[in-house]
Amino acid sequence: MNYYINKIKKDFEFMKFEIELNGTPKVYSCEYCDGGEYETDSGDYDRCDECSGTGTDYEGLQSMFFETLKEMRLENKLIYWDIYHDGSVDFELTFTIATKDVKIVPKISRIFTECFEHYNTRNAGYHIAVLKSGTYPIGLEPELQLDTDKAENFKKEVEKLIPALILLGSNHKKTRGFGFRLPKIDFDKYSFIHIIKDGFEFRFFDPCADNPEKVMDYIKVIASCLKFYSNKKVKNLYKEFELKTDEYPTGSRNSVYKMYKNQNNFDVLKTCLKEIDRKYKITFKPSKKPKHQNPDLWQASKNYSRFIERNQASLKEILPHYKQVMKAHNIKNKIEQELETMMAKEYIELDNEYKNISPAYRDIANTSREEIVKLIKQRYTNEGSSIGMTIKDFMPKKGTILKGGL
Repeated sequence: MNYYINKIKKDFEFMKFEIELNGTPKVYSCEYCDGGEYETDSGDYDRCDECSGTGTDYEGLQSMFFETLKEMRLENKLIYWDIYHDGSVDFELTFTIATKDVKIVPKISRIFTECFEHYNTRNAGYHIAVLKSGTYPIGLEPELQLDTDKAENFKKEVEKLIPALILLGSNHKKTRGFGFRLPKIDFDKYSFIHIIKDGFEFRFFDPCADNPEKVMDYIKVIASCLKFYSNKKVKNLYKEFELKTDEYPTGSRNSVYKMYKNQNNFDVLKTCLKEIDRKYKITFKPSKKPKHQNPDLWQASKNYSRFIERNQASLKEILPHYKQVMKAHNIKNKIEQELETMMAKEYIELDNEYKNISPAYRDIANTSREEIVKLIKQRYTNEGSSIGMTIKDFMPKKGTILKGGL
């Protein structure tokens, strides 16, 4: 772990964390209102300015958090911290620490959640920023403190790796929507990685309040991305990740694996993971069932192949008969359709070829293709066979449901 921490510390001596959640704090009695609302002189109800309508005693909540920090002798590690009401969730803990102290973050996260009777992470995020200075608020520096060439390279190269960052930023098997973290690296706040004057804010991580140690995995991801804050380039990307804008995940609980279900996206993921860190291993596989524009045709072809395989013995027995009958059938049709324009020599050759075919085959050949198949089955085998059949014979009839097997 020290290896990754030192890689970050080389360019960014400070880190800022934003932990969001919803819940009921153990201190839940705002002295200015009752349950988040208060009655005005006109008889209407309005949101309390002191607690933003949450009904929470923020001073009491902050005091509870700070007292626990002191008990664990962590209060001096936090350069800045605050707990406040956030627009998208009920509560947010923000704190800045020195990068060298990042191992204490799981403890701080646990202290924060223990201040609540119960909590959830619906619509919540987990933002981690790497900073050149520990000042707050961030981003108010008079000019960009990043190396412009390195920052441009970071943006260009790490954007190529976003397909893998979606997976690496998830907690468990679910991930939240892209509403507040669009898959890009930009000065726009609501980007996967937000470029700020003082560093980079990684906004793509999922909350991990139920698994505080997960943040150390996130730290490794950040350190691996920051190797591109240089002139280093991404190699070996030959395919495009297939994820349209209207396919972006929404809400709080989306299957992260769904985005890699086709072979193309799975291949892109493998390549991107190698570029980030060769230690990453994939523990799942893409869907074996191909995405076909016509699922009925896909299933029919599968059933047809099975049918052919199961009737291989009948095929060997019938095939010579079928070839001779179809030869007679085709010659007869050709003569009938082209007799008026056919040269005498060609007619004589075809007629002789037709007469050389056994009368038994010529007799059957005078019917339609469907009848030929039926007659051959009756005359030359007692078993059913796929001779003369095509995939269309296995397509479901109108109004029926295609079964998966035979």
